[in-house]
Amino acid sequence: MRHSFWDHFSGLESPIHKLSPGIKILFVILLVIILTMLPGYYVSYLSIPLLLMLITILIISGVPVKHVMKRTLVILPLILPVILLNSIFMESGLNHSLTLSVRSFLSIFSLVLLVSVTKFSDIMKTLSKWHFPRIMIMILTFMYRYFFLLTGEMEKMIRAVKLRSGNTRWPEIFKIYSQILAILFIKSYERAERVYNAMLMRGYDGNGGLQ
Repeated sequence: MRHSFWDHFSGLESPIHKLSPGIKILFVILLVIILTMLPGYYVSYLSIPLLLMLITILIISGVPVKHVMKRTLVILPLILPVILLNSIFMESGLNHSLTLSVRSFLSIFSLVLLVSVTKFSDIMKTLSKWHFPRIMIMILTFMYRYFFLLTGEMEKMIRAVKLRSGNTRWPEIFKIYSQILAILFIKSYERAERVYNAMLMRGYDGNGGLQ
């Protein structure tokens, strides 16, 4: 797993890459706010134009469509439980779930596109210049750093399951993958504890700085 997994194409020389990181960040923030605040029926009408706009930006940037789509689909399953619960427990649940799916997909797509055309370090520097809370910048940096390690561990476990499962039926495979997620959660918690304790031993004060 290479550390350039997300922003592998952020060093290209397209017109989109050459834009100021602040402009690109503001664009994505405004897009996410619009998707969040607009009523569902407006989102339905605007979903296709917004998707075409993002795809046009993606084509101009020269970043492979497969690169962005693959990473969007990696994150999307994390919100599927919320969408399913909405469809079950809310009135007009199906319509609301479809709208939520569209909002989520376009928001995640735009965020992945942002990281694909902007170096992550430039994004963090811009947020720091905007006086974004230091602790939040540190959390985002840690999330970006350790996502690769956790993804690598998950890939190893999935590869091991595939090699050992043979002709295992879907109910059993679902159970195995549920166990993998549980193990990954435990490993993530234990790693976070070790990292935090190591930081405390080196003078971290809990507020994004050193004692």
